[in-house]
Order: sequence, then C-alpha cells, then structure tokens
Amino acid sequence: MTFAKDYRALYRDEIKKQIRLNQEHLESLNHLGTQVNFEVDSSKLPDPNQARKVFFFDIDNTLYRKSTKVQLLMQQSLSNFFKYELGFDENEAERLIESYYEEYGLSVKGLIKNKQIDDVLQYNTFIDDSLPLQDYLKPDWKLRELLINLKKKKFGKFDKLWLFTNSYKNHAIRCIKILGIADLFDGLTYCHYDRPIDEEFICKPDPRFFETAKLQSGLTTFANAWFIDDNESNVESALAVGMGHVIHLIEDYQYDSENIITRDRANKQQFSILKDILEIPLVMRRGTFHPSSIAIKEKEDVEEEGETVNWSKQQINVQSS
Repeated sequence: MTFAKDYRALYRDEIKKQIRLNQEHLESLNHLGTQVNFEVDSSKLPDPNQARKVFFFDIDNTLYRKSTKVQLLMQQSLSNFFKYELGFDENEAERLIESYYEEYGLSVKGLIKNKQIDDVLQYNTFIDDSLPLQDYLKPDWKLRELLINLKKKKFGKFDKLWLFTNSYKNHAIRCIKILGIADLFDGLTYCHYDRPIDEEFICKPDPRFFETAKLQSGLTTFANAWFIDDNESNVESALAVGMGHVIHLIEDYQYDSENIITRDRANKQQFSILKDILEIPLVMRRGTFHPSSIAIKEKEDVEEEGETVNWSKQQINVQSS
C-alpha cells in the first residue's frame, strides 16, 4: 500500500511541476494571435440575428493536425491517471478507457457514471492542464490566414468564428494562443468540468450541447452554420440538428479526387470530407466541384425507393469541372 502511495505522490509532483512549466510558457507568449478578444464566460446571450452566419470549429485534431501526436500525449496522460491516481493496473486501465470512450464518448463521463471520481475539475487538471502542448504545437500562420479569409466575402463572409469543444476552457485557450489564432475567434462553447459532480455532464455529440452553442453564438438557425470536427459521432449530430454544411476532417482519409462532397436536396444540407482544414476554400468556391453524374443517379434511385440514407456515411467523388 505504501508502495502505491509513493507512486501516487511522485505522479502528483510531476503533474504540479508540468503545470507550472505550462503556465510559465503561456505567460511568456508574445507572438501574433495570443490575445483573446472575446469574453470567455459571458453572462449575457447575444441577440439572435436571422442573417448571422457562424462557423463552428472543434479544436483537438482539427485546428491542429492529428499527426502532431497530441492525441497520443492525451492517451498517455489518461492512462497515467487511471494507473497512478485511481490505482488500476495497466491492462485494466486500457480496458476501461476504451470501454468508457465507446459507451460514453468521453472517458470522464464513464468515470462520473461509475462514481470513480468526485471532482471533475481536478480530473481536467491531471489530464489536459498537464499536457506540454508547447512541445508539440507552434504558431500556424497558414491556418491564421484561412481564418482571416473566412470573414471575407470571397470565402463565405462568416459573421462569427466559434470554438466548440468537449474540452474545458483552459485547454481550449492554451491551444489557440500557442497556434497564434486566439484573436480571430468570437466565442467559445466548452464542457463545464467546473460544475458539481451531481450535475449532468453534457458534451458533443449530445444535441443539447449543439443548442447551447447556437444560443451562445447568437445563431438563429442551424442552416446558417458550418461545422468542422474530426469525430464521426459529432459530425452525425451536426447533420441531425440541421447544420448547413458539415465537414468531417479525416487526416489519413484516402481518395483520388481533391475533395468529397454530398448534397442533400431535401434540406439543402451539404456534407464534405477533407484531409486538411486548409482545404476548406475548396468546398466554398461555387462551380469548382460537383458530384459525379453516377453519384447523383444512385442517390435519386434510392430516394425513389423511399429509403432513408445517412448521407454522412456515403462517399461521392467530386470531380473538377
């Protein structure tokens, strides 16, 4: 028992040390785009605007590439928490992490449901706040240029660029500051790890969380929204609530043409698969891409038979016109 306690004490000391280093790094940032210009926890909702267009951005594996290996870093952080803080052996820790993710979408929801933690904010401190993001991320000037262009008429003229994440606000803000894009966003919808343990923990893909983002951003109708995320369940929910254009970001996706897009004529939704967030302009230029005639005919045949199809799972090659 003493042996286990010693390991926990060492683990906690390392966490405290890394958090201190992370905070020092964050305070030292002075490159372009480290200033947050929106109120993180506004007490007042904006007035809804029928014409408002909002682009919702996931953060992890979306604003930065999956190949940065931050996800592997998160997985290791999670594994260490299960082993050293909760006392599970390595095999059991991996089994629980996988099963909780599959059943609940987030490991923290599984821990809450099974009463294995009593302080969600402390959990976030051990998992996300302790990540040495500065060793994996750096300012992304090409991404910054893209975000600036999204508010221009040529690229959609979005009224707001909105962060929409399952992480806590600390992690979200650290990411966008390091990437040099913090000053380009108009708001943030995040998961409230700071709420009491007995309060329901709501996050993507829960439709209620999408409604929260809609209210906080001042969006009137989901039809005026674009959404990008790397998680399939989140993408399916975005389509289900009626987001106007939904992009599934799959970095290692294989396709021959430059882009894949489907169109649902019933509700005028659009769905795209991209390998890189910088490809967003490709699906904004009207007339540059169009569904192949074979794909259109297949869709019409299915509709005539009265079948319901989840078009987020359909792959339609888009050919250059």
